[in-house]
Amino acid sequence: MIIKADISVIILASGKSLRMQIPKVFLRFNETQSFLQHIVYTYLKVGISNIIVVTSPELMPGVNNQLRQYNFNGEIILKENKDIQSGRFHSLKLGLSSSYGKFNFIQNIDNPFISELLLNSIIKAVSNNGYVVPTFNDRKGHPVIIGPDVTEYILQLQGTQFNLKEVLAIHSCNKIPWHESNILANINTKLDYIKYFESWTISKI
Repeated sequence: MIIKADISVIILASGKSLRMQIPKVFLRFNETQSFLQHIVYTYLKVGISNIIVVTSPELMPGVNNQLRQYNFNGEIILKENKDIQSGRFHSLKLGLSSSYGKFNFIQNIDNPFISELLLNSIIKAVSNNGYVVPTFNDRKGHPVIIGPDVTEYILQLQGTQFNLKEVLAIHSCNKIPWHESNILANINTKLDYIKYFESWTISKI
């Protein structure tokens, strides 16, 4: 049986968000929470406390402030990515190097549609090998949780030319059918944001 203490979360939040023109980590999820705050809050509610946020030097002060506002400061590990040009896979390796979890959720900042029910359903399907991913109409969504074999494989890779999709393709996959299509969402542009948050205008971001 998997216990929550064996699980960590790597939140990838170091991108420049050029298409959005505002860092996604600060986008408003609801009246009281940013994307980052909602994501952290949801994992904590599930009982996962080893949370690593990987972000860039320029975003670090704002991320710190976001966590303090929600009284998360002290519970979260902040990992500074000083080489964001090396890409998302480099950020992932930085996060995994700070994780003490046997299993690791990989959580993108632009995939904020998580819930306690979704996370607990994914956790129930975890095994020591491969990874678990929720699916909608057989399309893979977010977040994924990787087992120790995948984590070890990623950490031993040299260089930054890899991507997570390629790595996962050579490992066993356990798909969890899900009933909500928003697990497929990527909030990359202002139009994406409006699509999922129709009650908010861009000026409120």
